[in-house]
Amino acid sequence: MVNGVNLWYVGVALEVVSTMSGTIGKQLIRLSETKKRKNPHFAKIAFTVGLVVNTVCGPLLDMAAYSFATQSLIAPFGGLDVVWNAALAPYILNEKLTKRRIVGCILILTGTIMAGFFGNHEDAEYSLAYLEDTLVNVRVLLYFVAFAVWFLVNNFVFMRRPEGSAIRGVSLGCTAGSIAGNMFCVKGAIELIQRSIHSQEGEIWLHWLPYVLLLGAAFFALSNVVYMTKGLQEYEALFMVTIYEGSMIVSGCVSGAVVLMDLKGCKAWRVALYFLAIVIIMAGMYVIFSNEAMSKSSIISGSASIKVPPSPRSSRKDTFDGRSLHSVVNPILDSPERSRSDPSLRSPKGDGKNSFAFNEDDPEGGDKATELVDQVAVAKRQRAESAPAQFQQAPAQPDRDAEKAAPEPVAAPANEQPKSVFTL
Repeated sequence: MVNGVNLWYVGVALEVVSTMSGTIGKQLIRLSETKKRKNPHFAKIAFTVGLVVNTVCGPLLDMAAYSFATQSLIAPFGGLDVVWNAALAPYILNEKLTKRRIVGCILILTGTIMAGFFGNHEDAEYSLAYLEDTLVNVRVLLYFVAFAVWFLVNNFVFMRRPEGSAIRGVSLGCTAGSIAGNMFCVKGAIELIQRSIHSQEGEIWLHWLPYVLLLGAAFFALSNVVYMTKGLQEYEALFMVTIYEGSMIVSGCVSGAVVLMDLKGCKAWRVALYFLAIVIIMAGMYVIFSNEAMSKSSIISGSASIKVPPSPRSSRKDTFDGRSLHSVVNPILDSPERSRSDPSLRSPKGDGKNSFAFNEDDPEGGDKATELVDQVAVAKRQRAESAPAQFQQAPAQPDRDAEKAAPEPVAAPANEQPKSVFTL
């Protein structure tokens, strides 16, 4: 409300523009992660621009929007960010818009429209005395305690899940969104600034409340970026932005109703339909979550910028797949520690050859080769520890005289015998 004139529609229009800028910023952050390997220079520019748009332009437009309408009315229109994101992500980020994601977006959009329609369109007169009486209250203290518990549970329980986990992704998005949805500090601060200018009430700035509200507005506007950026680096934008916006809407509506008492004076049926809209928004969030839980996350599918290092055994298996056993084992046998004249490596047929038959078409070839290499390595270590020094220093080239003079090697334990056609 400005000079007694209700301009709630101006606030709604500014919030629509804010959601557009927010979508651009988030998609630039996500685009920078997908281009980091191929074009690091472009990725750095995209990340910087996206971060500035997301942390500066969006909050400034939000502040302007909240100066014209109630928080409970403005907050649901943040759901339009999901619509812009769903429309642009398939073209900018090459992300697939699945049927379940479409259903989730429709539910969130439906709940947004309902909440905006049934919410309170009448803004109160936010004088210093009114804000102090409204905010310095046991009701607000209980709200902060509940929010602190929610924040700590997400940080120390759900976010501890491995990268790529759907629960971790939902937790990152919900934490960022619930922080960003606490716009009551922005609403109170901007109302006091307007009042001090238009009503010439300079004594407002002699009170402690405006400064606390400004600090709270800066904290809520900036702290959510940490979790949102981390989420966009690990998960697809269609998933992360939908969860973020849905939780921001719920947080904005609840904090507006509980902290600022936006719904005070509304009829019971309007309040009931307003909270029904919030339930519909939460249902849309659940649909998006279930879609992600049923499919692979971007970090598992390989589209995320974060790489999970493979275990050493799986790395060897990938290296050995499709190769013959000769090409796998022979380099080990040719090492300086080993001589091909070692009789323990002769074919059991006695034909004088190193018989390592292997079928290259075997689909389990990588596993077999890995197992055999492990067994060869174990046997080599055992022989190196138990054999005499002159045997360990045997020349790499075959020497018939040295071969005759060499002592018998110590046999490997029975449980170390490989299941292939050769024996150690």
